[in-house]
Amino acid sequence: RGRDATPSCRSGPTLDPMHRLRDALVSRSAWLVVALAVVVLAHVLGSPRNVGPDEASHQVASAALARFDRSGTPVPGRPTVEDFELPCMVGVPKPTCYAFQPEVPVVCSEVFLTTDTHVVGTSSQHYPPFAMFLPGLASFVPWAEGYAYLARLLSAAIPVALLAAAVLRVHRRRSAATTVALLAGATPIAWFTVGVLNPSAAAVAGGAAIWAALATVDDDDRLPWLAVLGWAAIVTARRDGPYWATVVVLGAAVLLRTPPRRWWALATRGQQVVLALAWLAAIVSVRTDTSSAFPLAMALAPVAILVVPPVVARLRGRSRGVVAAVALAVAAIGAVAFVALSPKRIRGAYVVRIVEATLQIQGRAGAV
Repeated sequence: RGRDATPSCRSGPTLDPMHRLRDALVSRSAWLVVALAVVVLAHVLGSPRNVGPDEASHQVASAALARFDRSGTPVPGRPTVEDFELPCMVGVPKPTCYAFQPEVPVVCSEVFLTTDTHVVGTSSQHYPPFAMFLPGLASFVPWAEGYAYLARLLSAAIPVALLAAAVLRVHRRRSAATTVALLAGATPIAWFTVGVLNPSAAAVAGGAAIWAALATVDDDDRLPWLAVLGWAAIVTARRDGPYWATVVVLGAAVLLRTPPRRWWALATRGQQVVLALAWLAAIVSVRTDTSSAFPLAMALAPVAILVVPPVVARLRGRSRGVVAAVALAVAAIGAVAFVALSPKRIRGAYVVRIVEATLQIQGRAGAV
């Protein structure tokens, strides 16, 4: 009995650390992560400085935020722009000399970069701070030539981690076809966005993380932390982040035929707290950074997650006419709210574009 009670040292073969490392390196999961990182790194290093949408403006806003400065000097005649005193490598070069001109080489924007200070403006100072602080730390480095690329790497750190976790979860829990579908869903512009300094990168990765997590939840599972972190990333990255998070969750609910309340029930108390705090942080950051009602309305969009599913359940079984009438009413209310709450400077432009697009669609339908 004494020998039987003693654990045997010969219960099975053990692998030394080098064998484990080799097995990890040759696994498919590891190669998926490596391939993902290489794609993003190619965009980080291969894209000219500040070639991303508003990248120069985001550089200025993130560098100012890293210095805990959110209110610069207003620029006369430009109500949305504020000036900040920052290192000369921040916010330059401007891509205006070659932007939208494919025949003009990017070398036209080359400037001498230094760590001296200059005054530079931005219109991105009211972006939520959560996705901007980390790349702003790059502005403290004494290497002017490498600043832009380090800022991109810091900006991409969290999005790449979320994307890698999403790919690995789908790869391990679902078929290879599902993994390919997830990767195909990340369009070239998505990879490009992750590879430049842009808060939309966190929103893109957060949306992918939510999709991957919710699509792989089994009946006996808890809500994956990947879904919680994806939600936090997308709602805090941009002023319209809560709106896009709502679209992702409701879209997943429709495609997976799962009411959102079930996912909430699968969440632990700690996860529920994180989900609620992330949404609250998004609302507070929007309300304190701008007086416009439009961003606040976007921040309150997740209320639809609570309202829409019960309404849809009640409409189930009704005639198509009733469902169409309700959908048109909701669309009309949303359009009126969008125009009413939008800043005055964009109302006219958006209305004109919507009317022109509608007329074009009607013209094509008539021609057919």
